[in-house]
Amino acid sequence: MTATPAPTRLRRVGVPERVGGIAGLLVPAACAVAVISTALSGPNLRQGAFPWAASAGAVLTAFTIDALARRHDRVWGRLRRAVARGTTGGLLGVAVFFVALGTEDLANEGLGAPRVLSDSELVTGLGTLLASLLATLVVPIGLVLVGIFTSHARLLDRTGRTAMLAVGPVLILGALLTGVTDVSWISAAWPLLLGLCWAVVGASLLREGGHR
Repeated sequence: MTATPAPTRLRRVGVPERVGGIAGLLVPAACAVAVISTALSGPNLRQGAFPWAASAGAVLTAFTIDALARRHDRVWGRLRRAVARGTTGGLLGVAVFFVALGTEDLANEGLGAPRVLSDSELVTGLGTLLASLLATLVVPIGLVLVGIFTSHARLLDRTGRTAMLAVGPVLILGALLTGVTDVSWISAAWPLLLGLCWAVVGASLLREGGHR
C-alpha cells in the first residue's frame, strides 16, 4: 500500500515580505526615472532627478533583499544571512551617497550654498572611493551570491528564482558595457531590464509559497 504524502502547507506572506515585494515592484519606476534624467541632463550623477532616482532604487532593492532574507530565514545559514545583510547595507550606503550629492546640488542651486562635498578634495576622494567600493564590489558580488542562494533554496517560484539569478549579472554586464561603449540604447536598456528583474522578484515575494 502506497503512503499518501502529507499535504503541503503554504507559508503565509508576512508584513516585511509584503513591503519587500511592493518595493521590488516599484524598482522599475526608479530605473525609468534615472534613464529619462540621463537622456535629458546627460550622464551626470548629481544633476536632475538622477541622484534621487538612484537613491530610491537602492533603498527599494535593499527592502527587497531584506524580504528575501526573511523568506529564507529558516533555510539559509548564518553566512548566507550575513551576505544578505551586507548587500542590504551596501545598497543603503549607495543610497546615502546619492542623497548627499542630490542635496548638495539642490542647496547650491536654490540657496547658493557651497559645494562642501565637491570642493573638498579629501571628502570627495573618500566619498568616491567608498561609493565605488560599494557600487562595484560589495553590491554586485552580494547580488550574485544572494541570487545563487535564492535559487538553491527553491522557496520562490521559478520565475522569481530566475529573475533573482539574473539581477547580479545584468547589473555587472550593464555597467561594463556602459563604460566601454557609447551606444545610447544599451545605457537605457540595461537599467530597465534590471528594474524588470526586481519587479518579477517582488511579485514572487508577494505570492504565498514555501513550507512552514
